[in-house]
Amino acid sequence: MLSERRSEMQTALIKCAIAPLYQNPEHRMASIDEVLYGMKVELLEERGEWWYVRTHYRYEGYLHRHNLLFQSSKICTWEQAERGIIIKNHVDILAAPSYQAYRLACLPKGAQIIRLEQPDEDGFVKVGLVDGRIGFLRKCWLKAYVKSIYEDEYEKLRKMTARLKEEPKFLPSVYIDRILGKNEQEFRDSIIKTALSYLGTSYRWGGKTTLGIDCSGLCQMAYLLNGLIIYRDSCIQDDFPIRKISLQQKKPGDLLFAPGHVAIYLGEEQYIHSTGKNGRDGVVIESLDPCKENYREDLATSFDIAGTVF
Repeated sequence: MLSERRSEMQTALIKCAIAPLYQNPEHRMASIDEVLYGMKVELLEERGEWWYVRTHYRYEGYLHRHNLLFQSSKICTWEQAERGIIIKNHVDILAAPSYQAYRLACLPKGAQIIRLEQPDEDGFVKVGLVDGRIGFLRKCWLKAYVKSIYEDEYEKLRKMTARLKEEPKFLPSVYIDRILGKNEQEFRDSIIKTALSYLGTSYRWGGKTTLGIDCSGLCQMAYLLNGLIIYRDSCIQDDFPIRKISLQQKKPGDLLFAPGHVAIYLGEEQYIHSTGKNGRDGVVIESLDPCKENYREDLATSFDIAGTVF
């Protein structure tokens, strides 16, 4: 019976705004990640009310089944539809194109929905939710969803670059240029702009929204919202689109790594990160320059490598 259910339910969709992912199948512990509304997960193993899953960014852990939608027909519709991604901190999905309408859901930045129609004259877009309900939200709160290099497009891109006569300097940079349609400077600027949109967010272990975010969550979301998936934790992982460079080679938008910590370099010796340090809690901008007021010696002397996608 279990094998039959496994064959029928190989994937599921996240149907709640924020689904906490746990290292073990129990609630009485800090989550290791948050999987956001509309994201697809691969179902690996069932344990009572819990499923051990792998996210589309290849992070694994336990989700409680109440977070998951298993209906294959709805998952198929979702995969084939034109999707959008929420780019504002939190937005209401309304039952009608009016602020006075009933609220169907409140979704965080990074959540996915289906785009059904062009915006009306008031700027409202008709959208679909994972359970099939229809709602509305402002066009300015949504942008087109792009499948990342480390999602379904990865193998296609590998084959494409293998056919290129010129040798690409680094596979992700080819993807950014040819698939996302951005040059290096545009992509770096987008990473910084997105990271700055989380400024002031409180620190949350395993967090990934403006309700609370950790250091690697901030970095991953800054890249994910710009169409590129990087590893969820504070280290460089093989087969993800970050390569090691020296600190002297860092440029704005690159990552700075210290043991157990990661930040985004802003330029002019400034970086943005999420920290739980007393007195500096949350997403803040600090400096590598000891002459600056926001210099933090313990980190400035701990960063040992940088990482880039270029």
